[in-house]
Amino acid sequence: MKALLLLTVLMVSALPVKADETRLPYRAGMVSAIAAVNCHVGKGDITEEQAKEIVKEFVNESPVLNAAYSWATTSDQASKAVKALAPYMNLECDGDILSDDEYKRLLLPYLK
Repeated sequence: MKALLLLTVLMVSALPVKADETRLPYRAGMVSAIAAVNCHVGKGDITEEQAKEIVKEFVNESPVLNAAYSWATTSDQASKAVKALAPYMNLECDGDILSDDEYKRLLLPYLK
């Protein structure tokens, strides 16, 4: 699970962003991470409490994600982004059914 979350952050870090919008890849990574753990909760793989702990541990291991985590846990836009991404989770809950361009088009409106 940790590898999936790290891979997600690394994947979205390739998103083209302006210098003043460097937060977007981190926000996208947090949205993806939350959508992935929610998918695992929905499948019965983990509990909601375990999902929260996984995300917190991930953020603790990558402090650069603190601001994105705060945004993701308090923003209506983040909640909408997680819900928008949910239907695109595959059986492994990693969202691999979207191309990079589709992923960007789907999430970008919510990340600003």
